[in-house]
Amino acid sequence: MALNKTMCNQLTAEPYSAVLDLTWGGWIRGRQNADMIGLPYYRVDITNHPYVMAVAALFNQSQVVDSVFVFESKQELDMCMYYIIMYSELRITGAWLAGDKASLNKLRDMKPRPSNIVVIGSKTAVSLDCRHLSTPASVTEDISQYFQSNMSVRLFTPQQSTCCQLIGSSEPDCVCDKTIPRLFLNAALEVVGKATKVLNSVQTINQKWVCGSNTSIPTRTKLNTEIATQAKERGLYFGLDATNVPLLSPSFKLDVTLFTPQSKQLLTIGNWYMGGGYNTSTTYKEVVMKRSFRIGVVLGKPWAWVSGAKEDKQTNPKSINNALKNKGLEGYTLDLLDEVSKAMHFDYEIVIATGNDYGAR
Repeated sequence: MALNKTMCNQLTAEPYSAVLDLTWGGWIRGRQNADMIGLPYYRVDITNHPYVMAVAALFNQSQVVDSVFVFESKQELDMCMYYIIMYSELRITGAWLAGDKASLNKLRDMKPRPSNIVVIGSKTAVSLDCRHLSTPASVTEDISQYFQSNMSVRLFTPQQSTCCQLIGSSEPDCVCDKTIPRLFLNAALEVVGKATKVLNSVQTINQKWVCGSNTSIPTRTKLNTEIATQAKERGLYFGLDATNVPLLSPSFKLDVTLFTPQSKQLLTIGNWYMGGGYNTSTTYKEVVMKRSFRIGVVLGKPWAWVSGAKEDKQTNPKSINNALKNKGLEGYTLDLLDEVSKAMHFDYEIVIATGNDYGAR
């Protein structure tokens, strides 16, 4: 692999103790170059990925693989996609609130309606329709019209301790007047700076790098250890990402509550911790709900035909029997559909295309 000349030139021009990667998906070439010369390299996660990770963990337990994600802006949707594409098995359709309503209109017009809608944003921009609660919440008009009235809602709410740790407060009711990403970035820089200073007091940290040579793995390992110590003291998460790259992140703790139109109250169903995953409450049992789809079919051998009908009637829609499974049809299409429905956990109804023509509803 060729070294990045721009990075090599920059490392030669000035002293550096480490590289902090603030990109959404990870600077792959920069990491590879750092690995080749032994330069300490850390991802500093200021993205919305922890929220997406929490939802993905819950969906994994519920055997959900597809969903609609709605964000405040297209930029936040793009940010999310780096995690979805690189690390998640979720298949998503995305929409956003700001500016053009075209993406939300696509959500409104989707057929069939999505079984899961995930809305990620601040309370001031995104508010779910919980008017049945004792304390009414404001309803974001742009969003509420896209929800089915009987949909249940799961709320992922950061625990106050997440913010308090970032501002260095031990008070349970601390006041956070800045966003979590901004508070975290300041805390992360503080951790790396202090770790570098502590390590430099007992040994000289290499700050001169020559591309093509690797002489500082011991220093890199010791700096990792010191950053882990400082991150723990500061209340940050320090671990490895999915590609085994050292990662600094807010020590997110999210409470998960459930609201259903039937109960008209909030029920705590679990929590999610950065590095600890999703944990279901002992008083709640997650029930995997099957989705239901209407599947359009055109009759024709060997794909789908009416089993048991006369030869000249086997592809005639009038020969189907609605009382039988799959309306009495058999063929490759039905065999495949049966296997896919088992693997993806959904029910379906066969609908013969109008006039038995391709492209007709």
